[in-house]
Amino acid sequence: MKKCRKRFGQLFAVFALVINLVLSTISYMPVFAEESTISISTAEDLKRLAENCVYDAFSKDKQVVLLNDIDLNGGVLKPIAVFCGVFEGNNHTIRNFRLEEKGSEKGFFIRVAEGAVVRGLNLAGEISVANEKNSQTNAKDTIANLAKTFGLKFNDDTEYARIAGGIAGSNYGTIQGCTFSGRITGEIKVGGIVGENRSAGVVDYCMNTAEVSGDQAVGGVAGSNQGRIESSQ
Repeated sequence: MKKCRKRFGQLFAVFALVINLVLSTISYMPVFAEESTISISTAEDLKRLAENCVYDAFSKDKQVVLLNDIDLNGGVLKPIAVFCGVFEGNNHTIRNFRLEEKGSEKGFFIRVAEGAVVRGLNLAGEISVANEKNSQTNAKDTIANLAKTFGLKFNDDTEYARIAGGIAGSNYGTIQGCTFSGRITGEIKVGGIVGENRSAGVVDYCMNTAEVSGDQAVGGVAGSNQGRIESSQ
């Protein structure tokens, strides 16, 4: 009987130790993705945010708050692929960054989703987007030229690979009280605030002072607009 009690006590002690180890492991697991509010104060925080925002579910229902100005000292910035939450810039500035990409639409945010809000964000840097020429692109150019010659319509989806905007490449959400300064270079649909403002997109009280250049559809605020732009220049 004593041996059974002793064995039971040993088993209970082992079980308690395992439970404590599991709980301690859970308590130290990263919770960045589960937080409803994400604070940004360093270049590393920006990098981490961009790495997490590769799919829309991460930022949905989250608020991102910029706590202070951030100087990237000429460093290369990784764009935020898709943003679905609320980004509060608090009128702070992210400056001295370079964003150089080939073959896709680009901006600080590549895409601001419908329902998302970006406000009070000031950016100062350089964005350059160039279409990467390859055999497939050259073939499409040849077909497009032939179609034009014979009066036919040819849909070239590479157009969407050359959009550039200061705050966002494509905006389906709301961008308020934001500014961009510096330089933006693209090819098609190039704008100081957004490259393309889609039908659900809203741009209010924004200002661009950057030099903006491209081949087609170039604008100080938006390269192309199907939505609403008010009190912006």
